[in-house]
Amino acid sequence: MKKIYNFISDIRVTIFLLLAFAVAIGVATFIENDFGTVTAQVEVYRARWFEILLGILTLNLITIFFKFKMYKFKKWSLSLFHLSFIIVAIGAFVTRYIGFEGTMHIREGESSNFILSEKTYLTVQIDGKEKLTEPKLFSNLTENHFSADVDGFEIELKKYIPYASYQFVKAENGTSFVSAKVAFQNSQPRDIKLEQGESLNLFGKQVVFGKNLNGDIKIVRKGEKLILKSSEHISGFSMDTQKTFEFGTSAEIKQKMLYQINGFSIVFTSIDISVKRTLVSNLNMAKNQREMFNSAFIFEIKHGDEVKEMTVFGRADSMGQTYFTNIAGKEIGISYGAKVIHLPFALKLRDFQLERYPGSMTPSSYASEVTLLDKNVSKDFRIYMNHVLDYKGYRFFQASYDKDELGTILSVNFDPGTPITYLGYLMMFIGMIASIFVKNGRFQKLRKSLEKFAVLIIAIPIFFHSTNLQAERIELEPLDTIFKFDKNHADNFGRLLVQDNAGRMKPLDSLNMEILHKIYRGSEVSGLNPNQVILGMLLKPELWKQINLIYTKDPKVNQLLGVDKNSKYVSFNDCFEDPQTLQGYKLASHVSEALRMPPKKRGRLEKALLKIDERINISYMVYSGSIFRIFPRPNDPSHRWENAITAIQNFNSETSSEVRDLLLNYFQSVDHALKNGHWENADKAVQAIKNFQNKYGKDVLINQTRIEAEIIYNKLEIFKNLLPYTFLIGFILLIVGFVQIIKDIQFKKTVLIFKSLIFVIFTVFTAGMILRWYVSGHAPWSDAYESLLYIGWATLLAGLIFSRKSPLVLASTTILAGIILFVAHLNWLDPQITNLVPVLKSYWLTIHVSLITASYGFLGLGAVIGFIVLVLFALKNKKNSERFEKRIIELNTINEMNLLAGLVLLTIGNFLGGIWANESWGRYWGWDPKETWALVTILVYSAIIHIKYISKAQTHYNFALLSILGLSSVIMTYFGVNFYLSGMHSYAQGDPVPIPGFVYYTILTIVITAALAYRNRKMSQE
Repeated sequence: MKKIYNFISDIRVTIFLLLAFAVAIGVATFIENDFGTVTAQVEVYRARWFEILLGILTLNLITIFFKFKMYKFKKWSLSLFHLSFIIVAIGAFVTRYIGFEGTMHIREGESSNFILSEKTYLTVQIDGKEKLTEPKLFSNLTENHFSADVDGFEIELKKYIPYASYQFVKAENGTSFVSAKVAFQNSQPRDIKLEQGESLNLFGKQVVFGKNLNGDIKIVRKGEKLILKSSEHISGFSMDTQKTFEFGTSAEIKQKMLYQINGFSIVFTSIDISVKRTLVSNLNMAKNQREMFNSAFIFEIKHGDEVKEMTVFGRADSMGQTYFTNIAGKEIGISYGAKVIHLPFALKLRDFQLERYPGSMTPSSYASEVTLLDKNVSKDFRIYMNHVLDYKGYRFFQASYDKDELGTILSVNFDPGTPITYLGYLMMFIGMIASIFVKNGRFQKLRKSLEKFAVLIIAIPIFFHSTNLQAERIELEPLDTIFKFDKNHADNFGRLLVQDNAGRMKPLDSLNMEILHKIYRGSEVSGLNPNQVILGMLLKPELWKQINLIYTKDPKVNQLLGVDKNSKYVSFNDCFEDPQTLQGYKLASHVSEALRMPPKKRGRLEKALLKIDERINISYMVYSGSIFRIFPRPNDPSHRWENAITAIQNFNSETSSEVRDLLLNYFQSVDHALKNGHWENADKAVQAIKNFQNKYGKDVLINQTRIEAEIIYNKLEIFKNLLPYTFLIGFILLIVGFVQIIKDIQFKKTVLIFKSLIFVIFTVFTAGMILRWYVSGHAPWSDAYESLLYIGWATLLAGLIFSRKSPLVLASTTILAGIILFVAHLNWLDPQITNLVPVLKSYWLTIHVSLITASYGFLGLGAVIGFIVLVLFALKNKKNSERFEKRIIELNTINEMNLLAGLVLLTIGNFLGGIWANESWGRYWGWDPKETWALVTILVYSAIIHIKYISKAQTHYNFALLSILGLSSVIMTYFGVNFYLSGMHSYAQGDPVPIPGFVYYTILTIVITAALAYRNRKMSQE
C-alpha cells in the first residue's frame, strides 16, 4: 500500500495527469467540431476512461494534501486552494449522477408541467407498454454497439447512420418515386411523396402510382417515362415557356409543368425512375447543415426463428418518435430521443415579450411573464436573461422563443451539486488570492528573492526616422469641385444621428468612417476626411464615380474589370459596361458563381470577388443615399429610422413633404456654398434636419455629450495611432536592456525616461478604453477587437507591475502590447462599435471577461520573458557567464511571479464564467470549446508552475522554454476557438481567417533560438 500511496502522491504523476486531462479535453473540442457534440460526449466527456482519469486526479490531490502536510495552519491558503478542487470534483459528481436538465416549451395562454430531458434515451415498447428505457448516446467516430433481451425479444443494433437521409440510386430492377405539390381549388398546397405501388387519398380523390391500381388520378410507368392519366381532361402550363397545353386524358410527366384536372393542380417537384432508395450519412456536410437531419438506427429483432428489421430515426435534442413493427403476434415499438419528465407543479405563460434595438430585428432582450401553479399556490414571475425562477430545487432560465413570438422555451435545471460546486469555487478564490499575499507563500518568497539583484542600466544614442505605417495610397486627380467641401461643414454634417441595421444610434461621423474603411481601406483620401469624402459621394456622385476609390489589389479581379492588373483601386464606373445606366456589371456572373459555391470550396479568387462585390454595393448605397437612415418614422412603435428615399415614399403626406423640403433646402444651400464659399446656410440646413430628428426620434436619441465623445474617439483613432509608438519605444528599451547586461553599465535616467514614456502610453491607452466604454455603453471587451485591446492594455499593466527590477520586462511587455495592437487592426477584425446580444447584458460580462482577458496579457508577457531568457542563454559564454546567469535567475523569478498572477486571474475568471453560465442558462459547465480550452490553459500552466518540484526537470532553460510553449494554449483558447471551432463563444462568421505569415516566422525564430540556447543551458547556480 505504501508503494501505491507514494506513487499516487508523486508530483510527477500530478503533472502527467494534468497534461493527460488537458490533451483529452483539447482533442474532444476537435471531435465535437468535426463529428458533433454527441460524439465528443461518447468518446471523451461521458466515457468511462475519462471518469477514471478524473477519479485518479482527485485521489492524487487528496494524497498530496496529506503528503505535504497542507492541513497545517501556516499553509492555510495552499490548503484551501487544493481542497477546493476536491470539493468541485464532488459537486461535479453529484451534478452528473443526481442532477438533470431539460427544456420546457409553453405557448401564450397555455400551461405545462413537464420538460423534455437533456439526456437521450433508447426506449422499447411491447404492445404499448414501456419495457426498456436506457440513456444512450451514439458516436459518429467509432463503432456503436447495443443489444438487449426484452421479454424474450432479442434487439440488436445492426447499423447506425449519423445525420441520415434517403437518396435514390440508379438500379436495373429498381422502383420509381415522385414528389409533388397538390392543391384543390383554393386549398393550401400539400406535399406528397409516392413510391410505385402506393396510393393516397387527397381531397376525396384516390391518387395511385401503378397501372394495376385503380384510382381517380393514375401515375403509370412506361419505359423510362412516367405518364399521368385521368378519366377527366388534363391541361398544362409550362413555367419555362409560359405556354398552355391541352393533353386530353393522359400526359407525360415533366418537371416545371403545372397539370390541372378538374380543380386539381399538380406540380411534380422530383421524378426518380428505376432507382432504389438507400439511407446515406450527411456527416461531411457543414455543421449547421447536417444538424437538420435525424440519425438512423437499423435494429434487428429476433423471437425464436422469426427475424425482422426495423429502421428508427431520432436525435439527441428532440422528442423521439416511436416506430412500430409486428413480430410473433406482438407490436414492438422503438424510439430514440428525449423523454418526458413530469414536474410536481406547472407554469402558465401569460405573455412573452421581446424587445428589439430601435428600428432593427436584432433582439435587445426577451422575457416570459409566467404564473407558477402548485397546490394552493398561484404566483406571478418574470423570467428573462440572467434572471431565473427558483422553485423546489428547479431553476427556469429564458433560453429561446418561437419564431412567431407567441411561445417561450425555458431551460430547466435540477442540480443538487450546484451548492457544493459553488462552495468549492469560493474556497478556490479565497485560496488563490491569499496565496499571492500571505508572507510564507510562493509569490512573496519570489518577490523577496528579487531584492538581492542589482539592476544595471545603460543609455545609448538612438537615431531613427519616423515610420509611416499607412498603406500606400494612390493620389486623386485634382478635381477642384471635390476639394471645395468645407471641412467644418462636413464635420457638422457628421454630427447628424443615423440608425444602423443593428439598431444602434450613432453619429454619421462613425458610419462615414466605417464606409471609407470598408471601400477604401483607409481613413482619409488625399487629405479629405471621411465626412468630406462621403458628403462628396452623396452630393456629387457623378464626379466621385470616376475616382479610383474602391480597393481591389487583386490582379485577376482587375483583369475581369478591364483595368491595369497591378492597380490597387478602381473607380465605380470601371465596374460597369455602361456607367450611366449601371448596365453590364462586369463581375455579375463571376460573383453569382462564387456565391453558389460552398464556402469551404471557395478559392482565393472567389473570396476576393465577394469582398470587392461588397465594396461596390456599399459604394452604390452611398451614391443612392440608401445607407443613410437619418429620418425617424413618426409614431413608429419599433422606433425605426429610414433613408431619404423611403421616407419620401412611405411617410404620410405631411411628413413626406417635410423631408422633401429639408433635402431640397440642404442641396440648394450646398450648391450655393460651393459657388460662393459661404457655408452658413448649409449649416442651418443641417440644423433643420437635426430638429426633425429631435422632433420625431426623441425616444431613441443619444445625448450631445455622447455624440461629441464618439466623434472625438473616431478622430483620435487612439489605438491605431499608439501602435507605432508602442513598438518603437519598446524596441529602444529592449536594446537598452540588453546593452546594460552585455556592457555592465548603469544609466538610471535613460531607463526612467523610457519608463515614463511607456507610462504615458499606458495612460493614453487607458483613456481610450474608458472613452470606448462610455461611447458604446458597455465594457469594451465584448467582441474580438475589443478583447484584443483589453489584452494589450492588461499586458502593459503586467509589465508596469513586474518591471521594477528589470527594463527588459517592461520592454518586452511594450513590444507584446504593440504586437497585440497590430493584430487587432488586421483586416479580418472589425473595430466597429456594436450593440450587445441579450445574454451579454450582465455585470458578469465585466467580471468574467475582464479577468480572463487580463490573464492573457500576463501569460503573454511570460512567453516574451521566456524568449529573452533563451536569448541570454544563447549569448552566454565563459566571460559573461556569471553576469548573464544572475540576469537569467532574475528574469525567471519575475516570470514565475508573473505566471502565478496570470494563472490566478485565468482560474478565477474561468470559474466565474461558470457561475455566469449557471445564472444565464442553468449550466455552470457545458464543455463549450472556449471554456474547455480555457481549462486546458489552466491545466498547462498549472503543470508549468509545478515543474519546480521535479528535481531533474527544474532548470532555468526548461522553465523559460515551457513559458513560451504554454502560450500556444492561450493562442488556441483565444484565436483558435474564436475563429476555427464552433461554439457559443466563437466570433467566426463563415470561413476561418487565414494565419498571418508572421506567425510562421515567429515559430521559426523561437525554434532556432531554443536550439542555440540549448548548448549553454547548464548553469552553475543550479
